[in-house]
Amino acid sequence: MQRTHNIIDGGEPNCVDLPGTCPTAERVLMPVGDSHSQRLILWLSRRAMAVCLLGGGLLAVIWTGTRVNGEPPTKGASIEVDPHGESDATAESLAARSRPSGVIWDESTGLIRVACEGTGELVSIDPKTYEVVAEQVIGQRIVDLCVVPGTTNQFFALDAGGGRLLLLESTGPQVQAKGSIKVPEDSLRIHVSPDASQVFVSSRWTHTLTIVSIEPQTDESREVEPLRLVASRRMPFAPREMLWLPNAERLLVADAFRCRVAIVEPEKWSVTSIREWPGNNIRGLVTSADESEIHVVQQHLNKRALADFDDVTWGILLFNGVRVFGAGQFLDPEADLVEGAWIVSLGNAENHAGDPGPVRVTPDGRLAMLYQGAREVAFGSDRYHLNEVEVGERPVALAWSPSRETLYVANQLSDSISVVDAVNKVLLRTISIGTDRPLTAAERGEQLFFSAKISLDSWMSCSTCHAEGHTVDEIVDTLGDNDYGAPKRIPSLLGVHQTPPWAWTGASNSLAEQVEKSIRTTMHGPPVTADQVSDIVAYLETLTPPPAIRQPDEPAVVRGGKQFATLGCAKCHTPPAYTSDGVYDVGLVDEAGRTEFNPPSLLGVGHRSRFLHDGRASTLRDLFHVHQHQLKEPLADAAVDDLIAFLESLSTISQGVAVTGRKAETVTSPDSVSQ
Repeated sequence: MQRTHNIIDGGEPNCVDLPGTCPTAERVLMPVGDSHSQRLILWLSRRAMAVCLLGGGLLAVIWTGTRVNGEPPTKGASIEVDPHGESDATAESLAARSRPSGVIWDESTGLIRVACEGTGELVSIDPKTYEVVAEQVIGQRIVDLCVVPGTTNQFFALDAGGGRLLLLESTGPQVQAKGSIKVPEDSLRIHVSPDASQVFVSSRWTHTLTIVSIEPQTDESREVEPLRLVASRRMPFAPREMLWLPNAERLLVADAFRCRVAIVEPEKWSVTSIREWPGNNIRGLVTSADESEIHVVQQHLNKRALADFDDVTWGILLFNGVRVFGAGQFLDPEADLVEGAWIVSLGNAENHAGDPGPVRVTPDGRLAMLYQGAREVAFGSDRYHLNEVEVGERPVALAWSPSRETLYVANQLSDSISVVDAVNKVLLRTISIGTDRPLTAAERGEQLFFSAKISLDSWMSCSTCHAEGHTVDEIVDTLGDNDYGAPKRIPSLLGVHQTPPWAWTGASNSLAEQVEKSIRTTMHGPPVTADQVSDIVAYLETLTPPPAIRQPDEPAVVRGGKQFATLGCAKCHTPPAYTSDGVYDVGLVDEAGRTEFNPPSLLGVGHRSRFLHDGRASTLRDLFHVHQHQLKEPLADAAVDDLIAFLESLSTISQGVAVTGRKAETVTSPDSVSQ
């Protein structure tokens, strides 16, 4: 069924040896059979390869499970799992889930290549038979794939676990490494310039953009390394999606959480300007077929709306859609981004395209995008006359066939590839590339967390506000404090299980209670069971605070720690969780007249972009300089610098430290640092 989407003008709304084999690595042949030993050998081979990477620099050996008599390798033995709890087996004994994260069409072989974050494998699929023809361990945690423009047999793979960017070349069902280069271990996305001269890597938690030159390879330059580090630049936010503007010779780098982009010029690879507009969760960034427009797939939470049934159902609270800009708008610092753009509202009355994600536009104007929360792929023209087909759990990547008649969708949380007939608008096949063991409670909870099906008409998932467990730092008026009229900043859920009580008022001593309340009163979806709530809590218990921006032994961090102690900040933000059980009067008042709030944890605070319960402070520096938060007298610039350095060094609670919740108590404190 074809649906015409609402367009609005303006407004908001076998073993393979590779060159340079590491002498410490051994050749490993994956056995074929339905046994747990196969996964054990795979696990050991990955660890051996990690030693190879650390010792030799270049990826030296890729192992593969190959076909025997036309049968694909078995993906793992089944393990008995309690359907209402965790498996009796230990985490180490569970077969790893594939967690596909990227998919491309390999023109030289006619195969579908799939990157797997969970196993570090590259899985190759024959599109004619829908069968897996090869599985190769190429790294530790592969998070992205990208074809090298102008080539038919080369592509990049990003190993976030090993901190390597890999240049791979097809040699049939298997691939070989042509080169690799070190990148931050938290790297997330690859983007290649259209002329294939440079490749860019965004790294979210280190706030880093890495620029790598792709050196031409000729018979005379075989000894030249194909990848050369050009620059590594600190970004003013957590970067994610990227887009090269060929006509302007500029790189757009988008914030992972809020709607803002940095304009990067190639002469010094420096940020020349930052453009911002209303919204959050940029998950798609492409040019139109004629390169005259920039299409940004995004969401927008309306802080003036209520999270009640009416505002959710009528789309007043949340916008899921695309904002279309003229290509020159970003480059003109004076241009009004809101006034000059037009927006497309995605979805329909029964399905509102929760968490729209990656988008692909072909040279002939064909468009395809993913509704990640709604579990659909939508396709049609770049004027957004789209058709939707349901796919698997949390689709995260897609690729067109050369004929533009077929789409391949990687479903991360169901370990599968959906094959979609874009002509007849039907699902042709679902190809399993994962273990057949039952899901653990945390894995079931992860599916629920990223699913918009638990909300009213698929408007949103938990990840809409708590992007990938973190926060979009928007202000939303929910019943989190038991009434409307006093909107609050959305907190991060990274490490949330270690920081009771919950809610800004500290009213909840049960994380399960808080989860159920949010689904019922904010998302307004169908009733959830106690088991489903328990599963979501199990998933939240796997989330840890993001890595620190600063190292604890830096002199500024050490000085800032002393400032933190001298100012009495630890009275409310008590180590190791840097929070406490009470509610405190810190001189702030919300719209309902409340003056007492529970201090959120400071772990990972350097990765937030708004502070205090109502987000009135936009930077940590503003918190102290502008708002003088809980300071008896102004701090010198150097002292503020040191204090910020210390706050940016706070990360994961030491292993084994437990924080227990108690009933919130009212405490009046003039010496806390609350945000």
